[in-house]
Amino acid sequence: MVERAKGLSQTSGLDIKVFWAKREYESWILGGLMKRDQYCGLSRPIKDEIPGDTQSFPVNPKEWIRDLLVDKRYNPKVQECFTRHISIGLAKKRNASLREFLDSF
Repeated sequence: MVERAKGLSQTSGLDIKVFWAKREYESWILGGLMKRDQYCGLSRPIKDEIPGDTQSFPVNPKEWIRDLLVDKRYNPKVQECFTRHISIGLAKKRNASLREFLDSF
């Protein structure tokens, strides 16, 4: 991916950077959740404490989020909903790869 970005950058004249969500994109989403959140199908209240470093834990963020949902169905529609509602500031504090991505803008 990095090599493809370099090639595209050279041919297009654009500055292109590659960022990787450590673990999964869901580690970024998870970082922006709070115990009192009640949107996008979250169980009420969220049973588990949200990790302070979502880049390192949980090992499987998709599964962790799935377990937080009332119907246990994590899908693109739920992902889109979370993306609109999470606290970006909190997610940035809890996840270094998201922080690096956002700080690049």
